[in-house]
Amino acid sequence: MRRLRAVLVMGLAVVPLLAHAAELSRVASSFEETKPFGLFVDLGFERTQLLESIGRERHVNGTLEVAPELRYQFADYRLNLDLHAGLWHDVEFHYGIPLVFNQSEEWWLSSLTSPTTSSVLVNCINADGTLVNPNCPNTGAGASPMFSAPISTTPGAPQVFRGGFGNMRFGLSWAAFNQVKDDTKPTWVVGFEYEAPTADRLDPTEPANDATHGAVGDRIHKYQLWSSFSRRIGVVDPYVKVDYTLPFHGPGWYSNCDHPDPTRMGSPVNCNDATNWGRDATGNATPITAQLIAGSEFIVFDQPVKRQKFTIDARAHTRYVSAGRYYNELSGLTKKLMYSGDYIQVGGSLALLGGVADYLTLRARVSLDYESDHSLSSEPFGTDLNNNGQIDYQTNPAEVNPNFDYRMDMVARQFRATATYLFGVNLSASFNF
Repeated sequence: MRRLRAVLVMGLAVVPLLAHAAELSRVASSFEETKPFGLFVDLGFERTQLLESIGRERHVNGTLEVAPELRYQFADYRLNLDLHAGLWHDVEFHYGIPLVFNQSEEWWLSSLTSPTTSSVLVNCINADGTLVNPNCPNTGAGASPMFSAPISTTPGAPQVFRGGFGNMRFGLSWAAFNQVKDDTKPTWVVGFEYEAPTADRLDPTEPANDATHGAVGDRIHKYQLWSSFSRRIGVVDPYVKVDYTLPFHGPGWYSNCDHPDPTRMGSPVNCNDATNWGRDATGNATPITAQLIAGSEFIVFDQPVKRQKFTIDARAHTRYVSAGRYYNELSGLTKKLMYSGDYIQVGGSLALLGGVADYLTLRARVSLDYESDHSLSSEPFGTDLNNNGQIDYQTNPAEVNPNFDYRMDMVARQFRATATYLFGVNLSASFNF
Protein backbone atom coordinates (compact mmCIF):
# COMPACT_ATOMS: atom_id res chain seq x y z
CA MET A 1 0.00 0.00 0.00
CA ARG A 2 2.90 2.41 0.75
CA ARG A 3 4.39 1.72 -2.69
CA LEU A 4 0.99 2.25 -4.31
CA ARG A 5 0.52 5.57 -2.55
CA ALA A 6 4.03 6.63 -3.55
CA VAL A 7 3.35 5.78 -7.20
CA LEU A 8 0.09 7.75 -7.18
CA VAL A 9 1.72 10.78 -5.57
CA MET A 10 4.60 10.73 -8.07
CA GLY A 11 2.17 10.28 -10.94
CA LEU A 12 0.17 13.33 -9.91
CA ALA A 13 3.33 15.31 -9.34
CA VAL A 14 4.74 14.78 -12.81
CA VAL A 15 1.45 15.54 -14.58
CA PRO A 16 0.93 19.29 -15.03
CA LEU A 17 -2.16 20.54 -13.18
CA LEU A 18 -3.74 21.81 -16.37
CA ALA A 19 -7.01 23.67 -15.95
CA HIS A 20 -9.80 21.68 -17.54
CA ALA A 21 -13.58 21.30 -17.21
CA ALA A 22 -15.22 17.89 -17.36
CA GLU A 23 -17.48 17.24 -20.35
CA LEU A 24 -20.52 17.48 -18.09
CA SER A 25 -19.52 21.09 -17.25
CA ARG A 26 -18.62 22.11 -20.80
CA VAL A 27 -19.82 25.58 -21.87
CA ALA A 28 -19.34 27.26 -25.24
CA SER A 29 -17.84 30.74 -24.92
CA SER A 30 -17.54 33.58 -27.44
CA PHE A 31 -15.90 37.00 -27.83
CA GLU A 32 -12.77 35.86 -26.00
CA GLU A 33 -9.39 37.34 -26.92
CA THR A 34 -8.16 34.04 -28.34
CA LYS A 35 -11.50 32.71 -29.55
CA PRO A 36 -14.04 35.13 -30.99
CA PHE A 37 -16.74 32.48 -31.43
CA GLY A 38 -17.39 29.14 -29.72
CA LEU A 39 -19.66 26.46 -31.14
CA PHE A 40 -20.18 22.75 -30.40
CA VAL A 41 -22.32 20.53 -32.60
CA ASP A 42 -23.07 17.10 -31.13
CA LEU A 43 -24.50 14.27 -33.20
CA GLY A 44 -25.25 11.02 -31.41
CA PHE A 45 -27.01 7.69 -31.74
CA GLU A 46 -28.73 6.37 -28.64
CA ARG A 47 -30.32 3.03 -27.87
CA THR A 48 -32.27 2.37 -24.67
CA GLN A 49 -33.80 -0.94 -23.65
CA LEU A 50 -36.05 -1.53 -20.65
CA LEU A 51 -36.80 -5.02 -19.36
CA GLU A 52 -39.35 -5.43 -16.59
CA SER A 53 -41.50 -7.91 -14.71
CA ILE A 54 -45.10 -6.87 -14.13
CA GLY A 55 -46.88 -8.44 -11.21
CA ARG A 56 -50.37 -8.10 -9.78
CA GLU A 57 -51.43 -7.81 -6.17
CA ARG A 58 -53.57 -10.53 -4.62
CA HIS A 59 -54.61 -11.73 -1.19
CA VAL A 60 -53.14 -15.08 -0.11
CA ASN A 61 -54.18 -16.32 3.35
CA GLY A 62 -54.78 -12.76 4.51
CA THR A 63 -51.46 -11.49 3.16
CA LEU A 64 -51.07 -9.13 0.23
CA GLU A 65 -48.65 -10.59 -2.30
CA VAL A 66 -47.51 -9.67 -5.80
CA ALA A 67 -47.93 -12.55 -8.25
CA PRO A 68 -45.94 -12.53 -11.53
CA GLU A 69 -48.14 -11.89 -14.56
CA LEU A 70 -46.30 -10.33 -17.49
CA ARG A 71 -42.89 -9.56 -18.87
CA TYR A 72 -42.38 -6.25 -20.64
CA GLN A 73 -39.73 -4.98 -23.01
CA PHE A 74 -39.30 -1.48 -24.41
CA ALA A 75 -36.69 -0.42 -26.96
CA ASP A 76 -35.93 3.09 -28.18
CA TYR A 77 -33.62 4.02 -31.08
CA ARG A 78 -32.96 7.68 -31.76
CA LEU A 79 -30.60 10.24 -33.24
CA ASN A 80 -29.83 13.29 -31.09
CA LEU A 81 -28.76 16.60 -32.60
CA ASP A 82 -27.48 19.24 -30.16
CA LEU A 83 -26.04 22.68 -30.84
CA HIS A 84 -24.16 24.73 -28.22
CA ALA A 85 -23.31 28.30 -29.20
CA GLY A 86 -21.44 30.84 -27.12
CA LEU A 87 -23.35 34.08 -26.61
CA TRP A 88 -20.72 35.83 -24.48
CA HIS A 89 -17.91 35.02 -22.08
CA ASP A 90 -18.85 31.62 -20.58
CA VAL A 91 -22.51 32.06 -21.59
CA GLU A 92 -24.02 29.42 -23.86
CA PHE A 93 -27.25 28.91 -25.77
CA HIS A 94 -28.30 25.30 -26.30
CA TYR A 95 -30.68 23.76 -28.83
CA GLY A 96 -31.46 20.11 -29.32
CA ILE A 97 -33.94 17.83 -31.05
CA PRO A 98 -34.21 14.03 -31.14
CA LEU A 99 -35.32 11.97 -34.10
CA VAL A 100 -36.93 8.79 -32.78
CA PHE A 101 -36.42 6.07 -35.36
CA ASN A 102 -38.44 3.51 -33.46
CA GLN A 103 -40.00 2.87 -30.08
CA SER A 104 -41.29 -0.67 -29.69
CA GLU A 105 -43.19 -2.33 -26.84
CA GLU A 106 -43.76 -5.99 -26.21
CA TRP A 107 -45.63 -7.99 -23.56
CA TRP A 108 -45.67 -11.72 -22.91
CA LEU A 109 -46.74 -14.01 -20.08
CA SER A 110 -44.38 -14.59 -17.20
CA SER A 111 -42.81 -18.04 -17.10
CA LEU A 112 -44.44 -18.44 -13.65
CA THR A 113 -47.97 -18.28 -15.05
CA SER A 114 -49.89 -19.83 -17.93
CA PRO A 115 -52.85 -18.98 -20.20
CA THR A 116 -55.17 -20.89 -17.84
CA THR A 117 -53.93 -19.35 -14.58
CA SER A 118 -53.17 -15.78 -15.64
CA SER A 119 -55.60 -13.27 -14.12
CA VAL A 120 -54.93 -11.05 -17.15
CA LEU A 121 -56.30 -13.65 -19.57
CA VAL A 122 -58.86 -15.23 -17.22
CA ASN A 123 -60.67 -12.13 -16.03
CA CYS A 124 -64.14 -12.05 -14.47
CA ILE A 125 -64.59 -8.32 -13.76
CA ASN A 126 -65.65 -5.39 -15.93
CA ALA A 127 -64.09 -1.94 -15.62
CA ASP A 128 -67.10 -0.73 -13.57
CA GLY A 129 -66.70 -3.54 -11.04
CA THR A 130 -69.56 -5.75 -12.24
CA LEU A 131 -69.02 -9.42 -13.07
CA VAL A 132 -68.81 -10.48 -16.70
CA ASN A 133 -70.90 -13.47 -15.64
CA PRO A 134 -72.42 -14.27 -12.21
CA ASN A 135 -70.86 -17.75 -12.32
CA CYS A 136 -67.46 -16.62 -13.54
CA PRO A 137 -65.67 -16.52 -10.13
CA ASN A 138 -66.69 -20.14 -9.45
CA THR A 139 -66.79 -21.79 -12.86
CA GLY A 140 -64.94 -19.39 -15.14
CA ALA A 141 -68.05 -18.89 -17.27
CA GLY A 142 -67.72 -15.83 -19.53
CA ALA A 143 -64.13 -15.10 -18.51
CA SER A 144 -62.32 -12.89 -21.00
CA PRO A 145 -58.90 -11.22 -21.37
CA MET A 146 -58.52 -7.94 -19.53
CA PHE A 147 -56.94 -6.25 -22.56
CA SER A 148 -57.98 -6.25 -26.19
CA ALA A 149 -54.35 -6.56 -27.35
CA PRO A 150 -53.20 -10.19 -27.64
CA ILE A 151 -50.68 -11.40 -25.06
CA SER A 152 -48.06 -13.82 -26.33
CA THR A 153 -46.67 -16.70 -24.28
CA THR A 154 -43.11 -16.07 -25.53
CA PRO A 155 -41.06 -12.96 -26.37
CA GLY A 156 -40.20 -11.85 -29.88
CA ALA A 157 -43.34 -10.14 -31.17
CA PRO A 158 -43.49 -6.36 -30.47
CA GLN A 159 -47.06 -5.08 -30.47
CA VAL A 160 -46.61 -1.28 -30.40
CA PHE A 161 -44.42 0.89 -32.61
CA ARG A 162 -43.90 4.66 -32.36
CA GLY A 163 -41.55 7.19 -33.90
CA GLY A 164 -41.02 10.69 -35.24
CA PHE A 165 -39.39 13.91 -34.11
CA GLY A 166 -39.36 14.41 -30.36
CA ASN A 167 -39.68 17.61 -28.36
CA MET A 168 -37.25 20.46 -29.07
CA ARG A 169 -35.02 21.63 -26.23
CA PHE A 170 -33.73 25.14 -25.59
CA GLY A 171 -31.37 26.15 -22.82
CA LEU A 172 -28.95 28.66 -21.35
CA SER A 173 -25.77 27.87 -19.38
CA TRP A 174 -23.42 30.16 -17.50
CA ALA A 175 -20.05 29.25 -16.04
CA ALA A 176 -19.90 31.40 -12.92
CA PHE A 177 -16.39 30.03 -12.24
CA ASN A 178 -14.13 28.61 -14.92
CA GLN A 179 -11.04 26.63 -13.95
CA VAL A 180 -9.60 27.16 -17.43
CA LYS A 181 -9.37 30.90 -16.70
CA ASP A 182 -8.71 30.76 -12.97
CA ASP A 183 -7.11 27.54 -11.75
CA THR A 184 -7.67 28.54 -8.11
CA LYS A 185 -11.39 27.87 -8.52
CA PRO A 186 -13.44 24.90 -9.73
CA THR A 187 -15.69 25.11 -12.77
CA TRP A 188 -19.22 25.92 -11.62
CA VAL A 189 -22.00 26.00 -14.18
CA VAL A 190 -25.66 26.87 -13.69
CA GLY A 191 -28.23 26.27 -16.37
CA PHE A 192 -31.85 26.38 -17.42
CA GLU A 193 -33.42 24.13 -20.04
CA TYR A 194 -36.86 24.26 -21.58
CA GLU A 195 -38.42 21.33 -23.43
CA ALA A 196 -41.13 22.55 -25.78
CA PRO A 197 -44.14 20.36 -26.70
CA THR A 198 -43.33 20.30 -30.42
CA ALA A 199 -43.73 16.58 -31.09
CA ASP A 200 -47.00 15.19 -32.40
CA ARG A 201 -49.34 14.19 -29.59
CA LEU A 202 -49.34 10.59 -28.42
CA ASP A 203 -52.91 9.28 -28.32
CA PRO A 204 -52.95 5.79 -26.74
CA THR A 205 -56.22 4.92 -28.52
CA GLU A 206 -54.80 5.47 -32.01
CA PRO A 207 -53.09 2.69 -34.01
CA ALA A 208 -49.38 2.33 -33.32
CA ASN A 209 -48.09 -0.63 -35.25
CA ASP A 210 -45.33 -1.55 -37.67
CA ALA A 211 -47.31 -0.22 -40.62
CA THR A 212 -48.52 2.97 -38.92
CA HIS A 213 -46.13 4.30 -36.29
CA GLY A 214 -47.76 6.23 -33.47
CA ALA A 215 -46.61 9.65 -32.24
CA VAL A 216 -44.28 10.20 -29.25
CA GLY A 217 -45.22 13.67 -27.91
CA ASP A 218 -46.79 14.27 -24.49
CA ARG A 219 -47.62 17.97 -25.21
CA ILE A 220 -46.13 19.03 -21.90
CA HIS A 221 -43.88 22.01 -21.15
CA LYS A 222 -40.87 20.97 -19.06
CA TYR A 223 -38.64 23.43 -17.22
CA GLN A 224 -35.35 22.24 -15.78
CA LEU A 225 -32.93 24.01 -13.45
CA TRP A 226 -29.49 22.45 -13.00
CA SER A 227 -26.06 23.11 -11.64
CA SER A 228 -22.73 21.31 -11.97
CA PHE A 229 -19.28 21.48 -10.38
CA SER A 230 -16.01 20.01 -11.62
CA ARG A 231 -12.39 20.36 -10.51
CA ARG A 232 -9.44 18.75 -12.26
CA ILE A 233 -6.61 17.62 -9.98
CA GLY A 234 -3.83 16.03 -11.95
CA VAL A 235 -5.23 13.18 -14.00
CA VAL A 236 -8.53 13.12 -12.10
CA ASP A 237 -11.46 15.42 -12.89
CA PRO A 238 -14.32 14.75 -10.43
CA TYR A 239 -17.72 16.35 -10.98
CA VAL A 240 -21.24 16.51 -9.59
CA LYS A 241 -24.51 17.70 -11.10
CA VAL A 242 -28.03 18.21 -9.73
CA ASP A 243 -31.17 18.97 -11.72
CA TYR A 244 -34.87 19.49 -11.07
CA THR A 245 -37.59 19.31 -13.73
CA LEU A 246 -41.06 20.80 -13.37
CA PRO A 247 -43.80 20.05 -15.96
CA PHE A 248 -46.81 22.13 -17.03
CA HIS A 249 -49.61 21.38 -19.46
CA GLY A 250 -49.03 22.50 -23.02
CA PRO A 251 -51.39 22.89 -25.99
CA GLY A 252 -53.51 19.87 -26.83
CA TRP A 253 -52.37 17.65 -23.96
CA TYR A 254 -54.21 14.35 -23.73
CA SER A 255 -56.95 13.29 -21.31
CA ASN A 256 -58.50 9.84 -21.04
CA CYS A 257 -61.85 11.63 -21.14
CA ASP A 258 -61.08 12.62 -24.74
CA HIS A 259 -62.20 9.06 -25.51
CA PRO A 260 -64.54 7.90 -22.70
CA ASP A 261 -65.00 4.16 -23.00
CA PRO A 262 -66.74 1.79 -20.53
CA THR A 263 -64.38 -1.04 -21.54
CA ARG A 264 -61.42 0.81 -19.98
CA MET A 265 -63.01 3.30 -17.56
CA GLY A 266 -65.20 2.57 -14.54
CA SER A 267 -67.34 5.74 -14.69
CA PRO A 268 -66.95 7.29 -18.16
CA VAL A 269 -70.23 9.18 -17.67
CA ASN A 270 -68.43 11.45 -15.20
CA CYS A 271 -66.25 12.71 -18.04
CA ASN A 272 -69.18 15.00 -18.88
CA ASP A 273 -68.82 16.72 -15.49
CA ALA A 274 -66.48 19.55 -16.40
CA THR A 275 -66.91 21.18 -12.98
CA ASN A 276 -65.67 18.30 -10.83
CA TRP A 277 -63.85 16.17 -13.41
CA GLY A 278 -62.32 18.56 -15.88
CA ARG A 279 -59.25 17.92 -18.00
CA ASP A 280 -56.86 18.91 -15.21
CA ALA A 281 -58.31 16.16 -13.01
CA THR A 282 -58.50 13.42 -15.65
CA GLY A 283 -55.67 14.16 -18.07
CA ASN A 284 -51.93 13.91 -18.34
CA ALA A 285 -50.20 14.53 -15.00
CA THR A 286 -46.50 14.35 -15.88
CA PRO A 287 -44.28 13.59 -12.86
CA ILE A 288 -41.75 15.92 -11.27
CA THR A 289 -38.18 14.60 -11.42
CA ALA A 290 -34.98 15.35 -9.52
CA GLN A 291 -31.56 13.86 -10.20
CA LEU A 292 -28.09 13.71 -8.70
CA ILE A 293 -25.07 12.71 -10.81
CA ALA A 294 -21.58 12.18 -9.40
CA GLY A 295 -18.52 10.87 -11.16
CA SER A 296 -15.07 11.57 -12.44
CA GLU A 297 -13.08 11.69 -15.61
CA PHE A 298 -9.68 9.98 -15.63
CA ILE A 299 -7.24 11.39 -18.16
CA VAL A 300 -5.29 8.48 -19.62
CA PHE A 301 -3.55 10.35 -22.42
CA ASP A 302 -3.21 14.11 -22.92
CA GLN A 303 -1.10 15.97 -25.47
CA PRO A 304 -2.25 19.61 -25.52
CA VAL A 305 0.18 20.52 -28.31
CA LYS A 306 -1.41 17.97 -30.68
CA ARG A 307 -4.89 18.62 -29.25
CA GLN A 308 -5.28 14.94 -28.46
CA LYS A 309 -6.67 13.42 -25.30
CA PHE A 310 -8.13 10.10 -24.20
CA THR A 311 -10.39 10.00 -21.12
CA ILE A 312 -12.36 7.41 -19.15
CA ASP A 313 -15.55 8.74 -17.54
CA ALA A 314 -17.24 6.78 -14.72
CA ARG A 315 -20.35 8.08 -13.03
CA ALA A 316 -23.24 7.07 -10.79
CA HIS A 317 -26.63 8.70 -10.52
CA THR A 318 -29.91 8.55 -8.66
CA ARG A 319 -33.18 9.97 -9.95
CA TYR A 320 -36.52 10.49 -8.22
CA VAL A 321 -39.75 10.34 -10.25
CA SER A 322 -42.95 11.46 -8.52
CA ALA A 323 -46.35 9.83 -8.90
CA GLY A 324 -48.39 10.86 -11.91
CA ARG A 325 -50.69 9.91 -14.75
CA TYR A 326 -48.87 9.33 -18.02
CA TYR A 327 -48.10 6.76 -20.70
CA ASN A 328 -46.50 3.92 -18.74
CA GLU A 329 -45.67 0.25 -19.28
CA LEU A 330 -49.35 -0.78 -19.34
CA SER A 331 -50.74 2.03 -21.50
CA GLY A 332 -50.09 0.18 -24.74
CA LEU A 333 -52.42 -2.57 -23.49
CA THR A 334 -55.03 -0.47 -21.69
CA LYS A 335 -55.16 2.22 -24.41
CA LYS A 336 -55.14 4.99 -21.79
CA LEU A 337 -52.86 7.00 -19.54
CA MET A 338 -52.16 5.17 -16.29
CA TYR A 339 -51.57 6.52 -12.80
CA SER A 340 -48.16 5.33 -11.61
CA GLY A 341 -46.60 5.48 -8.16
CA ASP A 342 -43.35 7.28 -7.43
CA TYR A 343 -40.02 5.48 -7.64
CA ILE A 344 -36.26 5.86 -7.42
CA GLN A 345 -33.92 5.06 -10.29
CA VAL A 346 -30.28 4.29 -9.51
CA GLY A 347 -27.52 3.37 -11.88
CA GLY A 348 -24.19 4.14 -13.42
CA SER A 349 -22.38 4.46 -16.69
CA LEU A 350 -18.93 4.15 -18.18
CA ALA A 351 -17.72 6.19 -21.13
CA LEU A 352 -14.66 6.51 -23.33
CA LEU A 353 -13.90 9.98 -24.69
CA GLY A 354 -11.35 10.56 -27.39
CA GLY A 355 -10.27 14.02 -28.45
CA VAL A 356 -8.74 13.10 -31.78
CA ALA A 357 -8.26 16.71 -32.89
CA ASP A 358 -8.99 20.25 -31.76
CA TYR A 359 -12.29 20.15 -33.65
CA LEU A 360 -13.48 16.57 -33.03
CA THR A 361 -14.30 14.52 -29.92
CA LEU A 362 -15.68 10.99 -30.06
CA ARG A 363 -17.66 9.43 -27.22
CA ALA A 364 -19.01 5.99 -26.39
CA ARG A 365 -21.08 5.39 -23.24
CA VAL A 366 -22.84 2.35 -21.78
CA SER A 367 -25.22 2.56 -18.83
CA LEU A 368 -27.19 0.29 -16.52
CA ASP A 369 -30.07 1.44 -14.28
CA TYR A 370 -32.45 -0.16 -11.83
CA GLU A 371 -35.86 1.16 -10.79
CA SER A 372 -37.46 0.54 -7.42
CA ASP A 373 -40.75 -1.38 -7.40
CA HIS A 374 -43.79 0.82 -7.92
CA SER A 375 -47.45 0.65 -8.87
CA LEU A 376 -48.54 0.92 -12.49
CA SER A 377 -52.29 1.19 -11.83
CA SER A 378 -53.13 3.21 -8.72
CA GLU A 379 -55.70 5.71 -10.00
CA PRO A 380 -57.34 7.61 -7.08
CA PHE A 381 -60.85 6.34 -6.39
CA GLY A 382 -62.54 9.71 -6.37
CA THR A 383 -63.16 13.00 -4.57
CA ASP A 384 -65.31 13.79 -1.53
CA LEU A 385 -67.44 16.48 -3.17
CA ASN A 386 -69.93 16.97 -0.32
CA ASN A 387 -67.25 16.93 2.43
CA ASN A 388 -68.87 14.17 4.48
CA GLY A 389 -65.59 12.35 4.97
CA GLN A 390 -66.08 9.59 2.41
CA ILE A 391 -66.56 8.94 -1.29
CA ASP A 392 -70.23 8.04 -1.76
CA TYR A 393 -69.86 5.82 -4.78
CA GLN A 394 -73.38 4.37 -4.32
CA THR A 395 -75.45 7.40 -3.29
CA ASN A 396 -73.42 9.99 -5.19
CA PRO A 397 -71.60 8.27 -8.08
CA ALA A 398 -70.46 11.68 -9.37
CA GLU A 399 -67.71 11.51 -6.74
CA VAL A 400 -66.04 8.55 -8.49
CA ASN A 401 -63.02 9.32 -10.65
CA PRO A 402 -63.99 8.49 -14.27
CA ASN A 403 -60.51 7.01 -14.82
CA PHE A 404 -60.87 4.54 -11.96
CA ASP A 405 -60.92 0.92 -13.16
CA TYR A 406 -62.16 -1.64 -10.63
CA ARG A 407 -60.15 -4.40 -12.33
CA MET A 408 -56.75 -2.89 -11.69
CA ASP A 409 -56.88 0.24 -9.51
CA MET A 410 -58.31 -1.30 -6.34
CA VAL A 411 -55.89 -2.44 -3.64
CA ALA A 412 -55.19 -6.18 -4.05
CA ARG A 413 -55.79 -5.84 -7.81
CA GLN A 414 -53.17 -3.27 -8.75
CA PHE A 415 -50.37 -4.01 -11.19
CA ARG A 416 -46.82 -3.35 -10.05
CA ALA A 417 -43.49 -2.94 -11.84
CA THR A 418 -40.81 -5.18 -10.37
CA ALA A 419 -37.24 -6.02 -11.38
CA THR A 420 -36.97 -3.12 -13.82
CA TYR A 421 -33.64 -2.73 -15.62
CA LEU A 422 -32.59 -0.20 -18.24
CA PHE A 423 -29.64 -0.69 -20.58
CA GLY A 424 -28.31 2.18 -22.65
CA VAL A 425 -25.72 2.70 -25.37
CA ASN A 426 -24.76 6.13 -26.67
CA LEU A 427 -22.32 6.84 -29.50
CA SER A 428 -21.68 10.47 -30.40
CA ALA A 429 -19.33 12.87 -32.11
CA SER A 430 -18.77 16.48 -31.09
CA PHE A 431 -17.58 18.99 -33.67
CA ASN A 432 -15.91 21.97 -32.04
CA PHE A 433 -15.64 25.29 -33.87
